[in-house]
Amino acid sequence: MSNAIVMGWNRPVPGREKQAMELFQSSMAYWQKKKDAGVIESFEAVLMSAHGGDFNGFFLVKGEPEKLDAMSHEKDYVDLLTQIGIALDGFGAIRSFHGNPLMELMQTWGKHIQQY
Repeated sequence: MSNAIVMGWNRPVPGREKQAMELFQSSMAYWQKKKDAGVIESFEAVLMSAHGGDFNGFFLVKGEPEKLDAMSHEKDYVDLLTQIGIALDGFGAIRSFHGNPLMELMQTWGKHIQQY
């Protein structure tokens, strides 16, 4: 049902800013390679303006659930996420819903809340 991954972060670990910048560039190249290979449909990088919060940027990676599942077990994916987790505070990769899967989930939720 899920068809996207949100990879969010707070900010670089102090002293790892250079590593974080290099990983951002590597990540952009990695996602482009996955898109060109047809593994994912699209990706987008987003940075937040200064706001005092702990959610300061994310990648939104869209694709077919089966392909995203398979990719999540690939060594290069695990390696990349491990490196990012070491360089960035508050890093997480979360499966997410949009489009038709979101509507299906909301219909299921709506059906069950009728009981209460």
